[in-house]
Amino acid sequence: MRSINQTHRMKVCLISFHSFSPHARCLRVSWWKFVAYERFSYDALGQQIHVRALIVDHNQTSFVDLLLLYKEGVSYEISYQNQTCKKAPLKTPFRPIEIPPDAKLQGEVVLGSSSAPGMGVLVNSWTGAVPELKAKYLLTFTEFGCLPISSLNHVENVGLILTSFYDLVIGIEDPNEFIPPPFCEKAELQQTEKTAVPFLGACIICSLLSC
Repeated sequence: MRSINQTHRMKVCLISFHSFSPHARCLRVSWWKFVAYERFSYDALGQQIHVRALIVDHNQTSFVDLLLLYKEGVSYEISYQNQTCKKAPLKTPFRPIEIPPDAKLQGEVVLGSSSAPGMGVLVNSWTGAVPELKAKYLLTFTEFGCLPISSLNHVENVGLILTSFYDLVIGIEDPNEFIPPPFCEKAELQQTEKTAVPFLGACIICSLLSC
């Protein structure tokens, strides 16, 4: 099992869902697609993630700022514009960005070209399944550094989920990324865990097998 345990940032996450349902004598096809552009800070050792996401869904856009502190079991939905903060329990276990131990290596390829130095990136492709989630996956990680490149998943009753990672930076540039802003100190803890977390549910967790 190989994993990364520093801070990384992702610029783009593309997610699309396709579903097909038989109905009477015809085939009913439903289609849903949305795109999320995200930047995140990820600390596997501290088990904490901070993500800022711009989500485009059916020509409607929304912005989400989420701080997920797994060791504390708390999540914060932050609005700097309104100076407000929603604090909720976070009971979902932390899942590191890694190649699952039971994943099968499909092959090693070069993205780009191997004709000259600097023209390509050596990557490995891995496949596997998560029976309890009724999901299958194809993961692509770099050979050196074990950094995520892309993830393609098929989840039953959900569809296809595609995630791409860009501009990853190793190292924690600003530890304050994982500290809630002062106006969050007075936020009251909600009684129920937030269930619709775009970043957690759609990108990192679903794409890396814990959706």
